[in-house]
Amino acid sequence: MSTPKIALTMTVVALFCAALSACGCKQQHADPETTALPQTASQPVLDVEIEESADAVTCQAYWEGWHIADGVCVQSGSSGCSNPFPFESLEACEATLSASDPGGDLCADFQYILCQSDTDCPGEQSCEDITQSCRAGSCQCNPETGEAGICTRDCRMGYGLCR
Repeated sequence: MSTPKIALTMTVVALFCAALSACGCKQQHADPETTALPQTASQPVLDVEIEESADAVTCQAYWEGWHIADGVCVQSGSSGCSNPFPFESLEACEATLSASDPGGDLCADFQYILCQSDTDCPGEQSCEDITQSCRAGSCQCNPETGEAGICTRDCRMGYGLCR
């Protein structure tokens, strides 16, 4: 390899090491400014100027981890200088998710069954709160309260709910 190529190679190595050291890695190669390179009169060393800039150092480390998105644990990957993921395992993510929602799914036992008598209800349930005013024919559970949320606009009179 010729001397100009060696000098250019050492400069590239120095830049690479500077980028690695910004990410917490240790430099293991010689510094081109303090390393003596063989020079001959017929092969001058390339003089390369390097501009110092805060934007010049970038990290290309790849991270994988877990985070919570829309109430579920999601595994993702990302490049950068530091790990952006709060959890290294699915178990750690789920433990945090469970701790943040101690009540669990408020709609797990939700039911909206119209009835006019106990025989209209399943199992041991009974027909309660029969009303002569309007009652919606169908309702979905509101996940924040565990109660009826979005209901149809129809009007059923003389009906109760199975409980």
